[in-house]
Amino acid sequence: MPRRTAASAIVRTAALVGSVVLMASACTSKGSSTAAPPATSVVAATSAAVTSAAAPATSAAVSVQPSASVAATSAPPPDPASVHANELGRVPVLMYHRILEHPTGDYERSPADFVADLTYLEKNGFVPITLADFVAGKIDIPAGKHPVVLTFDDGTTSQFELVGGVPKAGTAYALMQTFAAAHPDFPAIASFYVNAAPFGTKAGEDALAYLTAHGSEVGVHTVHHYLLSSKTDAVVQSEIADNVAMIHAADPAQKITTMALPFGGRPKTHALAEKGSSGGVSYDLAGVLAVGANPSHSPYNATFDPFYIPRIRAQNVADAKKADQPYISGTWLPQLVADQSTLYTSDGDPAHVSYPKTTTLQVAPQWKSEARPY
Repeated sequence: MPRRTAASAIVRTAALVGSVVLMASACTSKGSSTAAPPATSVVAATSAAVTSAAAPATSAAVSVQPSASVAATSAPPPDPASVHANELGRVPVLMYHRILEHPTGDYERSPADFVADLTYLEKNGFVPITLADFVAGKIDIPAGKHPVVLTFDDGTTSQFELVGGVPKAGTAYALMQTFAAAHPDFPAIASFYVNAAPFGTKAGEDALAYLTAHGSEVGVHTVHHYLLSSKTDAVVQSEIADNVAMIHAADPAQKITTMALPFGGRPKTHALAEKGSSGGVSYDLAGVLAVGANPSHSPYNATFDPFYIPRIRAQNVADAKKADQPYISGTWLPQLVADQSTLYTSDGDPAHVSYPKTTTLQVAPQWKSEARPY
């Protein structure tokens, strides 16, 4: 089963650039989290970089046009041992909601802190990919790099808004584009999970197609943002199917394969988060996001569950409640960086899944033909 059928995200982005939740009390995955490391603030670690990097929050948005085609490098991948490849390692899936100048809640992040997140991730060798590619095992990033999935819930105008056909300055996506223009190894790629009337539109007009045309993903977050665990099977299917129909109407070319559960609540009939139908519209999803609160397993790991993928809320340790601190990005990212033996590290080779022979982790059956222990 070939892992990567699309061009490398890094190669695609090199052409683009230059042209210019955590509900802590409801989080079911906390019990399986490892012991929390010392509370370390990501923003504190990157304060010097933020001073200059946050400036684009008030500057004009950068318009980035997709490239027609780019030839991939023909250089052979390195020996996996030389880059300490571990493609069974853990992957951070970060969760964002609103990006506001003056956050007042756990689900809000300032533009300066958001740019600090991007700075920290890029500095430490992370490369963003969509959740759709992650679930499909299309993790096509350079050798020695680590994948990260940036997810945004609710389709707010603080995340993205089109003004005159370009992203509004100061929104999360505009900040990502500006950052990518200065750091071509960190493309403006994310997964956006929308409800009705996303990004200030009536039904996603223009906005959704813009995101997917520029390499990001748009996925399901239900129409009304109901807690699905409290709804009937019929309502669950209607909420998902109607959301799928809206996305398809706004962006007919979009292949919808993933969903973020509102509040992290699974339907009573868990299978309805994966497949169902309502009003003549069917859905068949490949990945479903939970709310928290630890890194995800690799999709090549036998224990990976694509229908309940944990996420890490993006937040500084100093801003989080004490009970939440072990489960947020300010704690997890420094821990992953400090102990990279547990972190997913790419071998740069589309044909293999490389990992140390000493690992106790097992390769999922569908990937065993590509397994390459070293």
